[in-house]
Amino acid sequence: EAGVRRMVEAMLGGGLPAAAFATQVAAVSQGNPAFVERLMEHLVQAGDLTNVKGAWQAPADLAAAAVPTTLNALTQDQLRGLSAGARQLTELLAVSGRPTPLELLGAAAGLDEAALFEALGALDESGVLARDEEGAYVFRQAAVQEAAHGMIPAERLPRLHGQLAGALVASLGLPAKPLAQVALADLAALATHGLRAELPQRAIGWALEAGRRFLGLFALADARTMLEAGQAL
Repeated sequence: EAGVRRMVEAMLGGGLPAAAFATQVAAVSQGNPAFVERLMEHLVQAGDLTNVKGAWQAPADLAAAAVPTTLNALTQDQLRGLSAGARQLTELLAVSGRPTPLELLGAAAGLDEAALFEALGALDESGVLARDEEGAYVFRQAAVQEAAHGMIPAERLPRLHGQLAGALVASLGLPAKPLAQVALADLAALATHGLRAELPQRAIGWALEAGRRFLGLFALADARTMLEAGQAL
């Protein structure tokens, strides 16, 4: 509980609610730092935790505030409150499964520049996304990616993979550019999205080429996955 209280103090920066608040936060979160962070954000955004003249006011009973009791439920509740454009970006990033550059994310979403930056602004404000050292977008917490992916209906997944595959094809300059000149990480991602988008005529070449190159690097598990997938089409 002491660790949770210190975390709450650091997030609020003074003017803390009654000590019982940190006790309740610790009980609900079970001391999980990611849960504490998402819970505090939820309470502020929902108006249950407010700052009045420098003093934070919190509900006397978190149960009465209808706070989701698992990290996944809490995160999904916050994602549902995003705009349609922002939710679309979270879906694509969840399906991408790797750091995704701005240009690729925008192309896959099919959003114009204004709509893209509006959606990214909402995600930045909500604390959902971050950028890695190369400037690509990632989820700030693994739990957010898991929650976002879990919200996608199964029947939508092939279309999302197809959007990412199409954006990758365009960004890599295919088919004019030989597959041998495509970075292996990009080729593996392209094959994965193509396979999951049910694009067998295109994915077979990507998967077999990725498999051969993984084999050359003695990455046997990756090679087997790609070669078997390509040969099964």
